[in-house]
Amino acid sequence: MASHDWWYFDDPARFKLEREELNELAARSEWLTLGELRVNGNLRLEQEFEVNLGHRQVAFILRYPDSFPFSPPSVFPRDEQYRLSGHQYGPGGELCLEYRADNWSPEFKGWQLVQSAYNLLSGENPAPGERGEVPSAHALTEGQRTRTSASRLVMNSNLAVVFEALPEGFPITGDAYVNIRSQNRVFFITSLGEAGRFYNDESVPALIREDGLQRTVRITRVDAAAMLPDTETREVFVATAAPLGWQPEDQLFVVLQDGEIVVYRVYDTWVDNVTVLPPEPNVARSGHDHEPLNAKRVGMVGCGSLGSKVAAMLARVGVVDFVLVDDDLFLPGNVERNDLDWRDVGLHKASAVGEKLQRIRTGVKTNVLRRQLGGQESSTASEGTMAALSHCDLIFDATANPVAANILSQFATRIPVVWAEIYAGGVGGMIARHRPGKEPPMDLMRRAVDNWFREKDVPVPRADVDYGQRQGDVTMIADDADVSAIAAPATRLAIDTLLAREPSYFPNSMYIIGLSPCPLFEQPFVTYPIDLPEPPPVAEAPALSDDERREELTRIVDMFQRLRNA
Repeated sequence: MASHDWWYFDDPARFKLEREELNELAARSEWLTLGELRVNGNLRLEQEFEVNLGHRQVAFILRYPDSFPFSPPSVFPRDEQYRLSGHQYGPGGELCLEYRADNWSPEFKGWQLVQSAYNLLSGENPAPGERGEVPSAHALTEGQRTRTSASRLVMNSNLAVVFEALPEGFPITGDAYVNIRSQNRVFFITSLGEAGRFYNDESVPALIREDGLQRTVRITRVDAAAMLPDTETREVFVATAAPLGWQPEDQLFVVLQDGEIVVYRVYDTWVDNVTVLPPEPNVARSGHDHEPLNAKRVGMVGCGSLGSKVAAMLARVGVVDFVLVDDDLFLPGNVERNDLDWRDVGLHKASAVGEKLQRIRTGVKTNVLRRQLGGQESSTASEGTMAALSHCDLIFDATANPVAANILSQFATRIPVVWAEIYAGGVGGMIARHRPGKEPPMDLMRRAVDNWFREKDVPVPRADVDYGQRQGDVTMIADDADVSAIAAPATRLAIDTLLAREPSYFPNSMYIIGLSPCPLFEQPFVTYPIDLPEPPPVAEAPALSDDERREELTRIVDMFQRLRNA
C-alpha cells in the first residue's frame, strides 16, 4: 500500500477521478456551487463548496484525510461556529453523514459526502422557519458522549430504583465518594439517609472509599414545568437552585425531572454539570457456575510476578478470601512484571497485593503474612503460617522454590495444591495441580517433569530470580507477557480445582506450555500434557483396639480437665 502522506501524489489517477466526479455533481445539481480546490497548511486536500437550500446559502469545506481513500473525507461548515445541524459533532464541528468511518469503503467518493451534506441540510431546513427531522443511523456510544465531560456520576440499578421511587417534596441527603483521576472527577453515591437508611452501596470496595474524597449530596424531584438551575455563574446557580431545595452544604445536587437525572457539582466559586452514566445491564459476567468460589479460601504462597497476577484473576472471578504469604519487598525493578505498579514500590508484596485485591472486589478478606515459607523464621511464625494455610480450600505455590514445594507437599494429602513455573528466558512454563487421592505424590509429579525433559534430551530450563537465560550471545529474559501467558492457564486450572468439576476440564494434571522457539518448542503455544502414574494406595493408619482407643481418649480428657482446674 502506498504512503498515506500526500495521497494525491501517490495516486494521481484517484485525484483526477475525485476532481472530475465533483465537477459532474456540480453540473447536474442546481443547489451546488464548487469553490477553490486547494491544499491547506497541513497539506491536506480541501474542496470548498456552497449548498443553496432555496432560502439559505451555506458554505462548507470537504477535507480529505492523509489516509484517503482508506478513510472518509470530512465535511465542515466554512464560516459558521454555531451548531448547523442536529447531526454534527459540536458547534462548528464535522457533520455526521451517511458515509462515516464505521461504514466507509475505499470505493466511495468525495462527491457522495457532498450529496449527503445537501440531503441532511435540506431535510432539516425544508422552508424558512421550519425544522425537519432526519433519522440518524449513527448512535453515539457512552464513551463518545462523555469524552468532553470532566465530571461523571456512575449509576447502578439499585440507585436508579431509589431515584424512581422518590416523590416530589421529599428530598433526601447522603454521601458521595469522588475519585479524582487525571482530568476527571468520578462520583459514586454511597449512601442516602441517616446511616444509609434509604440506600447503601456495598459494591464500591471499602478501601476505595477510604482512598477518595467524601462529598455531601442532595436528591430532589421537581415538577415537569419547573425551571432547572442556571450554571452561568455560581451566584446565578444559587439563586435558581435554592427554590428547588439546594442548601449551601450540598456539594452534589441531583434534580429528578420527568424521567431525566440532572446533576450539578457545586464548587466554592463555580458550578459544573455532571454527566450521568446509566446503570450497566445486570448480567453475571462469570456465570453461575462460578458462584461457589465466593465461599472458597485460597492460600497464595508467593506474591511476585506470577502470584500477583493469579491472585488478581481469582478475585475477579469470585474468590473473596485469601491468605497471602511473602516476605519480599516490591522494588522499582519489579514493576516490569508484577500486577502491582509504582504506587506500591517500597511496600511488602503481600501487603500491596492484599490492598489490590480489596480494590478489585468488595468484601475481599486478606490474611497477610509477611513471611517466607521455609525461610529463617521463628518456630512460632512458621507455625502461624502453616496454621493459616491449613484452613484453605486450595494452595497456590507461585514461588518455584523447592523448599516451599517440599513443605506444601505436606498439605497435599488433604488440600489441593496448584503450582506453576516460568521457564528461563520466557521460552515457556509449566502448570500442575495435585488433588488428594487423585494424583501421585507431588515429589513424583515433579520427577515426572524431569523425566520428560530427560527423554527429550533437553535440560529443564528452570529460571533464576530474573527469569533469564543465554542463548548463544543473546540474553533472554521473560517479560510481562510471558508471565501472563502462564498465569492465565494456571488460574484456569486453579478455578477448575476449586470448583471440583467432574469431569475436570483438564484431563491431565501437568502441562508444559511453549512460548518461544527453542530446542524444545518448535513454535509458540505448543502444549504438552504430562502423563502421570496412578496414585499409590493410601496406607491405612494402624488401628487401635477399643480398649486402647478408650485409654488414649481418657488421657486427652484428663489434660482438658487439668487445664480447666488450673
